[in-house]
Amino acid sequence: MKEIVSILGALLFFFCGYAQEIDTTHFSKKYYHRKSAYEQIPNRKGEIVFLGNSITEQGTWRELFQNNHIVNRGIGGDTTDGVLYRLDEVTTSHPDKIFLLIGTNDLRNEKTPEYITQRITQITEKIKKDSPNTELYLQSVFPTYNRSERPIFSIKEINKGIQKLADNHNVIFINLFSHFSNPDDNEQLYREFSLDGLHLNGKGYLKWKTLIENYVNESNNKLNKTIRLLHKPTNDYILVTAHRGDWRNSPENSLQSIKNCIEIGVDIVEVDLQMTKDSIIVLMHDNTIDRTTTGTGKVKDHTYKELQTLFLKNVLGFDTKYKIPSLKQALKVAKGKIVLDLDIKKTMPFEKVATILRETNTISQTIVRSYSSYEEARNYYGSILDTIIYIPGISKKLDYQNYFSNWESTLNPTYYAPKFETDTEPLVSFLKTISNSRNGIWVHSISLDDASRTGNHDDNLAVTNPDAAWGWLIEKGVDVIQTDRPLLLLEYLRSRNLHD
Repeated sequence: MKEIVSILGALLFFFCGYAQEIDTTHFSKKYYHRKSAYEQIPNRKGEIVFLGNSITEQGTWRELFQNNHIVNRGIGGDTTDGVLYRLDEVTTSHPDKIFLLIGTNDLRNEKTPEYITQRITQITEKIKKDSPNTELYLQSVFPTYNRSERPIFSIKEINKGIQKLADNHNVIFINLFSHFSNPDDNEQLYREFSLDGLHLNGKGYLKWKTLIENYVNESNNKLNKTIRLLHKPTNDYILVTAHRGDWRNSPENSLQSIKNCIEIGVDIVEVDLQMTKDSIIVLMHDNTIDRTTTGTGKVKDHTYKELQTLFLKNVLGFDTKYKIPSLKQALKVAKGKIVLDLDIKKTMPFEKVATILRETNTISQTIVRSYSSYEEARNYYGSILDTIIYIPGISKKLDYQNYFSNWESTLNPTYYAPKFETDTEPLVSFLKTISNSRNGIWVHSISLDDASRTGNHDDNLAVTNPDAAWGWLIEKGVDVIQTDRPLLLLEYLRSRNLHD
């Protein structure tokens, strides 16, 4: 069946004028042999396709990820023309995901970065047309070492083009280059990752795996959309974060409050973390358990077993049947369904949190935020900062212009979380700078006794005038709203076609 589809595809190429455009002069016998072999393999549902040249072909992806849905469609020596020419074999199975890495051999064949980017654009558009439900991940071209036919400046130009293409076509760009290039050696490939300056060794493939495993392991469509928007914000769809869960209908920071949010269609749940006497991380906002449970005292003075003898209270102060959950329990409830935003006290060793995230395989659907500098955040969060969704906070107490520039030149996050007490302070004008840099804006519209975080355009105002509250924030470029009224906010956004 695949062979018939590929023949038909070739005919369509011819009649659409693509046949004359595609450069087949560098197609090897191996290319045609591999193409023919791939066409004989039956289609399967749920395929995750790794598509590219020998760098992809040499990866033992199925074994690395322990995932039988992965199929390797790399061909040694392949180019953007080659991928475009054989693309029908890939799209006919309507795979769940395609991870594309291509372009380095085009440089060897003396193609320009503009030519390569144009070809990758055609590949992207054909995938979106022929298999619209497929998640496409465009990976940057790797740096090289002492490969004059593949100069670093040309590779960087290609990657700039791919990133712009991803932005314009609303697909995810994965910047591998920045993790493999050595800034102390003219941004060439770290020698520890390759024996020949082009292909990766085992250590290189393990590094690559860690950079993409969150994308490979994503499942639920609703969750996928949320994660995609957290990596590529758009003001046409506003994400909703429920502050401490759905606490109006179940105890704050309870498993039921998370389940309620999943049920009504919330995108993100914010939860607070504390640590027990025996170093178990639990969901709890206050340092003490007096307000929210049937017990008294500080969380850190009780063991987890002792806390399990207590019951959570609801917002009116009445006892409920619900227990204090551990972070691990919360992540298991959220896994594959909803993003968790972890409010972590800096006194808590983050490595304990990171261990649980790794054990539950939930790093890709987890957010952490702080007002720290890049250096402080790197020191606290460690290597997980490269894979978790990190959102820097911004306030008037900071030199926020330099703070913003520092983050943009280092981690380059996709979201920032500004807070402003009035709608006339200079930070409000700075929101446009954030948006113009293709970054998303996260705000807290929760109503606080001490001070507003959104210039009084908050939940209290939204009860009687949502346009003046949430509508005003959206006009300022806000993409994520954290609220104490998630259902009301969802209804408002749906009425404006800004949420499903």
